[in-house]
Amino acid sequence: MRRILYVYRDSPAFRTVHASGAYGGITPSGDIFAAIYSERTEVPLSSYIDIDSTGKPGEEVANVSKAVVREVEVGVLLDLQTAKAFQVWLNNNIATLEAAMKSAVSEHDDQH
Repeated sequence: MRRILYVYRDSPAFRTVHASGAYGGITPSGDIFAAIYSERTEVPLSSYIDIDSTGKPGEEVANVSKAVVREVEVGVLLDLQTAKAFQVWLNNNIATLEAAMKSAVSEHDDQH
């Protein structure tokens, strides 16, 4: 039997990011592009505190909009074969997680 050994190494740019969603589509060259983003409220560019006549500070007031920020963390390009393999991997992990969550709920219900 022949064997291929895969060795995993983090690139210098490796980081873990939270994904709230993705935006993208099919590229002109036939790949799938996904821009992975995380959603958050906007961080204020500035804030202020009024000081009353006795020198006591008041409440901090931040200058923020009501917009939701979608901060694009990373872009991923997948060819069709890789996208299908990723889909299988993701579906398998979703099924495993759902089974574990169902088991945890069942165990919790049995204890109460």
